[in-house]
Amino acid sequence: MKSVYNRRSAMTAAMALVLAPSGRSMARSAPRVPTLFPRPFAGSRTVTTFVQELLGHEWLVPIPLARELHIELTRPITQYDSYADEVQRAEVFAWFAIRTIAPRYLRQAGYGLEAENCERQTSLREGALAAATAQHTIGHDQRVRYDRGGVRTFAPPEHFAYGASAYACNSAHDPTCFVGMPPTPVEWIAQSGWQCARALTQSFASVYDGEEADPVESAWVWDAAVSVINQAMAVCLQDEVRT
Repeated sequence: MKSVYNRRSAMTAAMALVLAPSGRSMARSAPRVPTLFPRPFAGSRTVTTFVQELLGHEWLVPIPLARELHIELTRPITQYDSYADEVQRAEVFAWFAIRTIAPRYLRQAGYGLEAENCERQTSLREGALAAATAQHTIGHDQRVRYDRGGVRTFAPPEHFAYGASAYACNSAHDPTCFVGMPPTPVEWIAQSGWQCARALTQSFASVYDGEEADPVESAWVWDAAVSVINQAMAVCLQDEVRT
């Protein structure tokens, strides 16, 4: 029997406290500004690809967060973000996948050295290589076990770490693969958001529609999702302030 105190109810209650307006704001007639996302992101193709992939697991998304994501995705777009903005945002997602997401999954699978290697990189190209190296190390170890008579399938932590490392590598390639060549199409750059979301949600890979995910893992995933969206939007805001 599933616990009544499940992931969705617990996280919904927690986020409701964050999203609930104060009594003072309720007395005003002005609409509430979403508190999770202080800067609208509908005009960023990189951010929206990230969010759209997250919503592929919508039955796992806490209700207040899902509501805020849908509000942003349906917001009227007066102008799409610039090419330069999208490149910067793609880099934020790529670094988050390499330095935060992949290392967490790698450590859970027992690959601490590979996690440290991802965290210490200072260029996206080397970061992509570190993530790819981690992926292939896991694959090599699995093949060695199979050759010695073991099973050919990954244990869940290894499966998640393998996938997260692969997507982290791909997220870094998107904004950098044509450096020095004619500009990469913005639709290609925006795929860094999708790749990052795929890396982030690897622990949901074995959770099917209607099932519950691990509450601790879910809490980390959704907190991380909100954090990286706001980081991506803040990068360009900081540039505007400097100019």
